Amino acid sequence: MESIKLSAPLSVELTLTKGCNHKCLHCYNPWRKANKITGNKLTIEQIDKIVEELVKNNVWHVTISGGEPLTMPNEMFYLIHQLDNNGITYSINSNLTLMTEEIADVLKDKLKLKTLILTSLPSIDETKCDEITQIEGSYRRILKGISISKRHGFKIGVNIVITKKNINDLDNIIDFLQKFEIDYLSISTVIPPSYDILNKDYYLKNEDIIRVANCLLQVHEKLGIDVDSVTPLPLCILGDADKYQNVISTSCSAGINRCDIDCNGDIFACSHEDKPYGNIFVEGLKKAWDKMDAWRNFQNINKECIDCEYMNICGGECRMITKNSIPQLYNLNRKIKINYPKVITDIRITENDTFTINNAVKLRHENFGAVLRIDYEDFFLSQKMLQLYNIMKELQEFSVHDLQEFVEVNENFYNIIDYMVKIGLLNQRKVLEKVY
Repeated sequence: MESIKLSAPLSVELTLTKGCNHKCLHCYNPWRKANKITGNKLTIEQIDKIVEELVKNNVWHVTISGGEPLTMPNEMFYLIHQLDNNGITYSINSNLTLMTEEIADVLKDKLKLKTLILTSLPSIDETKCDEITQIEGSYRRILKGISISKRHGFKIGVNIVITKKNINDLDNIIDFLQKFEIDYLSISTVIPPSYDILNKDYYLKNEDIIRVANCLLQVHEKLGIDVDSVTPLPLCILGDADKYQNVISTSCSAGINRCDIDCNGDIFACSHEDKPYGNIFVEGLKKAWDKMDAWRNFQNINKECIDCEYMNICGGECRMITKNSIPQLYNLNRKIKINYPKVITDIRITENDTFTINNAVKLRHENFGAVLRIDYEDFFLSQKMLQLYNIMKELQEFSVHDLQEFVEVNENFYNIIDYMVKIGLLNQRKVLEKVY
């Protein structure tokens, strides 16, 4: 198994500061036990150097994270301004407890914030939430931050890290999401922190994983909002690729198309790692990125995932769960029978329909061809597909018939055009006639 190697990451998670006003029990940062807001933080000069490196390597997206980025709003504002100026999209991860009307005003009026703010929500139960953050009143402050953000028109998502302590939150999550008009939900299975791997609260059973997947499906079906899981949900536990096809689309992208940059400049494939591959201020981004082959070649996956026939649609278990877990307490269900998605052929393309290229698409050339980004989805093109893409751009408006001198037009080619329309790469002007 080996993935495509990109010349540089497409996105990075940038730790603005290690300082945080919560001390969450499951936090992967061992320094979270401090009794006050502490930790390194980026300076304005360092932000400039990082953005310069991101532009140099054609990185498309930055997730602004921490610690808690709202502990240093002025630096966050400056970072957002610099990213905007360089055409780099961004999102914000925050517990929102420090959100104020003044901060929200700057984000809305001066920075024109349109992106999602992903809120860390340890539990939808007040007592549990305060217990997990180890800060009294944290739940109420999170809700206040959500309310301020919603009043300013921001899109708000919540990410809940599921452990044995809060798994029953799943029973009432829909009511919570409706009440606070949440736009997006992520439910992540906990990664046992390296300093507390004996804690059985961090070891979910197969039925717990299925419960998470079912909750995500129910939320999507009933509320119509996007759902996801930061940590992969192994297909050999879910057992139904048809039922859970929207949930299992999440696979580990660390070291494959994304990486993490700490506030001291250290670069990791995943924020849960304890050993960096380099430092952005010393070696630059690319040298560290090129050292992450173990992630790209799946050398650090669970032994049960090696050569598994479902790896292409599952992506395998979270590498850091595998690394930090105790083998006798954790295993995958390799012997389960998988129900595959039903193949539905529904091509609605005719030779006289006309198409144009979506100009909002980003393109980055790579040795294997190119990578495209449409909204926040990435698609990889071979050299042959890239040549076809360039021909389409030159034609500006075209039909399938116009492409016959460049490619063999057959049923497979109609499938390709249909796929390009579905992912938003092509705009279609439909001509009503017999379907091919």
